[in-house]
Amino acid sequence: MAQRLREQCQFIRHAKAHPVAFKPIHLDSTINTRRDEYLPMLTADESVMVFTRRLTAALTANEDFYMARNNGNDTTFAWQLATPLAPPINTENNEGAICISPDGKKLFFAAKDRPDTEGGFDLYYCIKSGSEWVGPYNLGRPINSPAWESQPSISADGKALYFASRRKGGMGGIDIWVSHLSEDRYWGEPQNLGIGVNTDKDEQTPFIHPDNQTLFSRQTGASVWAMPIFM
Repeated sequence: MAQRLREQCQFIRHAKAHPVAFKPIHLDSTINTRRDEYLPMLTADESVMVFTRRLTAALTANEDFYMARNNGNDTTFAWQLATPLAPPINTENNEGAICISPDGKKLFFAAKDRPDTEGGFDLYYCIKSGSEWVGPYNLGRPINSPAWESQPSISADGKALYFASRRKGGMGGIDIWVSHLSEDRYWGEPQNLGIGVNTDKDEQTPFIHPDNQTLFSRQTGASVWAMPIFM
């Protein structure tokens, strides 16, 4: 623990000495409310944003997905009022950590205790058909297991799905895993990203950059990390 805290202090000192230009803009009431909004995802052209909203202040409250469209241009955003995704994507049970593919044609998300679950939280997907979403479909095995799977992030080419899981075979707690899509369109056995990404602590919220080489993640009780991925 002392060594881990020392490394965090070193990172903080380095980060403060080498600041990155960053000027966040608070989104207005078309997106934000008095409730909690989090885990936003954008399409590659930044025309659509999806995110999770907790419907009451209680931490145990139901979570649902919302979508907003951008009517702005290349330099400004003008978000329409966010609206909830229709059933059966949203239900009375918890849905969380939605991810939209860069082309806007697929949704990946986590949902709890659905009739087709492999156990607890599973990963699901939907496909865009015209103006409607078809699905959701359970991604099934080998991606889902009796353990907890959540927080998907799809690569720009749609061929790698990163996610967080408590499944067996990890390095401890929650780890980040990746599954690759085969030529015959089946998801392969998930691979643990191993040392350099995972530790004996909890690693969560993976996000694969559109360059398909840089992965962002967060370790519980620590900072957000960015690291090169070569797979």
